[in-house]
Amino acid sequence: MYCKQGCRQQAHIARKLAATRGLGPEEVLISRAALEELQGLLYGLQTALEDVEDDLVSGTDQAYREAFDWLRRACLPLAEYWIEPRAL
Repeated sequence: MYCKQGCRQQAHIARKLAATRGLGPEEVLISRAALEELQGLLYGLQTALEDVEDDLVSGTDQAYREAFDWLRRACLPLAEYWIEPRAL
């Protein structure tokens, strides 16, 4: 399902180009900078989860609220990040 005909055409062209370069249907190319940014965002999420686990040991309502707020703020950059596949 595509949002419009132009997106469908672009996806078709990308699949054809990938096939000529030997990429399978499940493989994509992204820039090193995009990969490093994604890895950094995932690391931030991982450390936030570890912090939240420690915070929840106290079990107070305030600790739960603060832990959720911290986790939410840590997740937002990752939720807003988008990677565009690159053409060869």
